Amino acid sequence: MKFLTWNDKHKLHHASLNVPERVATGFSGQGALALRELARELRRANPTWETAVTLHQVEAKLASVLRTILEAAPETETGVAAAGVAQRLLDWTVDIGSTRRHAVPIAFLPQRATRFAIGPVEFVHREDFGQADVKVGASASNANSATERHQFAMERIDKSLATRGAHWIALVTVSNREADVSVATANNAVDIALGALQAMVGTSGLNTIGRVGGRLANWDCFDTWFEMDGQTAFRRNDDPPGFAIDIGAFEKWLAEAHPARSAAGQCLHAFLAGGPFPRLNEAWCEAAYWFHEAMAEHLDTMRIARLETSLEVLLRAEKSSGSANRILAGLEAVLGIDPSTNIGVVRSVTMRELVEEMVRSRSRVLHGTWPTLTSDLPGTIPVSDLAAVVRRLIVMFAIKLEQYAANGDHKDDLAPFLTWVRGQATKRASTVVSAETK
Repeated sequence: MKFLTWNDKHKLHHASLNVPERVATGFSGQGALALRELARELRRANPTWETAVTLHQVEAKLASVLRTILEAAPETETGVAAAGVAQRLLDWTVDIGSTRRHAVPIAFLPQRATRFAIGPVEFVHREDFGQADVKVGASASNANSATERHQFAMERIDKSLATRGAHWIALVTVSNREADVSVATANNAVDIALGALQAMVGTSGLNTIGRVGGRLANWDCFDTWFEMDGQTAFRRNDDPPGFAIDIGAFEKWLAEAHPARSAAGQCLHAFLAGGPFPRLNEAWCEAAYWFHEAMAEHLDTMRIARLETSLEVLLRAEKSSGSANRILAGLEAVLGIDPSTNIGVVRSVTMRELVEEMVRSRSRVLHGTWPTLTSDLPGTIPVSDLAAVVRRLIVMFAIKLEQYAANGDHKDDLAPFLTWVRGQATKRASTVVSAETK
């Protein structure tokens, strides 16, 4: 406590304490700012570090290395200290270069089905997850230890699944990331893949699927209340994610949906390993992530906000004043839907009216001019109608992007991409007209 009081007075940053010698070592406020700028420059100078480590991790590592060097020899010359820092950062980089295969427990389907993949993310029922999916025992000297750790890991996976009555595992391999970043990247990749799956299948039966450690519906529980007259009542929620899905129909869909799964997989490959068109692939991955977040949302007010966010990140609607027009332009290009087209089922509503209402509703919800905790929405269009439009755009955007990447040397930007998509539609229309006039 004395050290905490003393440190609060002297404002040391990244401080360490040598208790036996009663010595504290750290950085002043000015030194900490310089350290952060150095960390920022080092991270920018090494392209692999921008995805492999966070700025905070580089800063903390620099602080630790500098403290170690200066604590051992306080009079160390600047040049010698710099060489020591460089060597230790190099050693750290070697460790960052590891490849890890993450097993992420998910609540997906209560039934067993054929394992399948969306790009680098593979979905496996627990009964089909075995020795062939992982590497165990690097050498004879540590084979027993590795086997024990593998068994312990499997026990932990089973425990995680059991806590939520789940039966599936998502497997994803991540390379060249620091351990914590690797875990976060794997989790994000699984969320993106789940969002893509929800968009492609387009059924409410998959709304509640998710990572066991992420946003997941609360099921297999009881809502309990006590009446003031002394009566007790409860209602059980016991419908697991995906319980209404017909496995036969789902596996048939998996076989038929190869084009869409392939396109989504290409975007996910770019997210994990880099490659051409990083901006467009990143936009799609973020859109799929936010679509998954929207499906996991229980409040319609927040669901509509997340759906609109999905569209904004996909179509790079940078200014709120132009969000509706940017979204409409994207929908017209990718889906071929004119803003004046009536898309209403129960009542007449144009695409422009739907998008403008969605943008307006999101703004009111997030800026506090409409209550969040309500079952009512600012507009009159059902959230299900909005979700249907978003999911169609996510699926078709991925398919068009895969075609864009395979046909010529194009720019990695939304405007030329949409121009190319419009051009392809015009070519197809011209071909049809020519065929009909022959």
